Amino acid sequence: MSNKEILSLRISGRDISIACPPEEREALEKAANYLNEKIEAIPNKQNNLILAALALAHECLEESGTEEISEELLATIEDLNQQVKKTLG
Repeated sequence: MSNKEILSLRISGRDISIACPPEEREALEKAANYLNEKIEAIPNKQNNLILAALALAHECLEESGTEEISEELLATIEDLNQQVKKTLG
């Protein structure tokens, strides 16, 4: 039996549901809120998801003090990218 629950989020005006462990629920909700703030701050709505992802990746690199993305972060970014593509159709 899986120890996951379905989490419903609204990102960029779209409803999405993802499976997540219960202990990650709050962090994912905070991440979705933060992402929505980044998206809303971008005036170019045509490319807002791409630009928000770029801004977030840039922040991660600055905080880590390196110009390289870890394999784990890269995998997470790719997973999120695939989920966004799937959601947008």
